[in-house]
Amino acid sequence: MKGRKKTEDVTERKQAEEALRRSEMFNRSLVEHLPHLIFIKDRNLVYLSCNANYAHSLGIKPEEIVGKDDFAFYPSELAEKYRADDRTVIDTGKLIDIEEKCQVAGEERWVHTIKVPYRDEQGNIIGVLGIFEDITEHKQVEEERRQNTQKLIKAMESTIEAMATTVEMRDPHTAGHQQRVTSLASAIAREIDLSEDQVRGISLAGIVHDIGKISVPAEILSKPGRLSEIEFSLIKVHPQVGYDILKDIQFPWPIAQTILQHHERMDGSGYPAGLCKEAILLEARILAVADVVEAMASHRPYRAAIGLDGALEEISMNSGILYDADVVGACIRLFKEKGFKFE
Repeated sequence: MKGRKKTEDVTERKQAEEALRRSEMFNRSLVEHLPHLIFIKDRNLVYLSCNANYAHSLGIKPEEIVGKDDFAFYPSELAEKYRADDRTVIDTGKLIDIEEKCQVAGEERWVHTIKVPYRDEQGNIIGVLGIFEDITEHKQVEEERRQNTQKLIKAMESTIEAMATTVEMRDPHTAGHQQRVTSLASAIAREIDLSEDQVRGISLAGIVHDIGKISVPAEILSKPGRLSEIEFSLIKVHPQVGYDILKDIQFPWPIAQTILQHHERMDGSGYPAGLCKEAILLEARILAVADVVEAMASHRPYRAAIGLDGALEEISMNSGILYDADVVGACIRLFKEKGFKFE
């Protein structure tokens, strides 16, 4: 029995060794066939090995890297940076994941680098394992996409400005209204710490927030005197018309929805849908305050200008009722503390 047991133990050990050998061969084969650049360094940051791709990037054979450090292959400043990153990995036991430019086969490329602790069987950190991936083409595609997006946005802005001009040509009494509303709405957005991307969306919505008035007869827009109930009902349709004009344009901001909601009020008394509180987009709440302040401070054919003080008093009295309290507070600070003025 003892002899058979010993034979079984030897057989199991050989099977384990063979399995380990095959595993190591598989791992080496996998590493060699990956498109990435891979290396292993010891705790002194001396190379233990690398795959053929990494060696090729340095213009050497894989075996020529063993026993050398980064100063043998890279400029001093770059070698210092690589070693500092390696030391951080070893000291903290955490991976580093970065994108950076570096020299690959004598050419400047964008590289995605992951460095992780290299451990022994007991889990002790004995070095660092690095994996480099060339992402230059990805970066180029990303940059082309960014440039194309900028061109598209520029074209959208030009189209929007043309629309705004068309509206103001039909209603000379409100010429400049949309631009002044845009200026104030953008300033409010920055005052409440919205991102520049959000500010840009609000700005574009502001420029055409009255585009729907293109459907309102010109004689009503410029009527000198109080509007009848029927005439005012025609005016009240303009947010919906503006939304219908712009809803199918794929803006990266909710411009059509903002225009649709800019006459909604926090207590639900606005139009066209009677939305209230957070059901109204923040962009629309900002535009609503800017629109009211500019309109009340300016002359209209059917009434004299109420003035800026009267406009600020209106939004202050109705803060949290008709208008968003944070937006009102920002608007008042701009005029009373930060010197904002309509151009």
